[in-house]
Amino acid sequence: MAEARAKKTSGQKNLTIQLCKELPVPLPSQPEQRKITEILRTWDEAIEKSERLKLRKIKFATWLRTHLFTGKVRLNGQTGEWRKVFLGEVLREHRLKSAGTEEVFSVSVHKGLINQIEHLGRSFAAKDTAHYSRVLPATSFIQKVRQASSRSALLNKVRSITT
Repeated sequence: MAEARAKKTSGQKNLTIQLCKELPVPLPSQPEQRKITEILRTWDEAIEKSERLKLRKIKFATWLRTHLFTGKVRLNGQTGEWRKVFLGEVLREHRLKSAGTEEVFSVSVHKGLINQIEHLGRSFAAKDTAHYSRVLPATSFIQKVRQASSRSALLNKVRSITT
């Protein structure tokens, strides 16, 4: 940058400081500049507040998983021990297959079910998806995997279950 100053350029070939100084740009009045600044500041504050709320939501969800869902903390008026059951006693597999016209989703360790096209930029699904398993709204799913080389795992089958 010192070299650019010595040559009286902006650092861009053929764009001199003098040309920049002579470039006309729109400039609002002082009251309008203050109003724009106020609007931008309000939006910045709203975005920061939203980010804080999102963080609180994540922390609360983590608390629920580690306290309420494990029985460490009980709801008001609830007593007694939780009974232990096998998953097969409370879940059932619906075994529905795709009609071949639905959107295809993938399983992400960090994000759960994700739309392939929206998340990955393209679909990795087969041309004919009629043999794919369906995951219905408000259901849980278990991803069966078979171990591949080293730490990676390949998706083998998705089992959709309802409670």
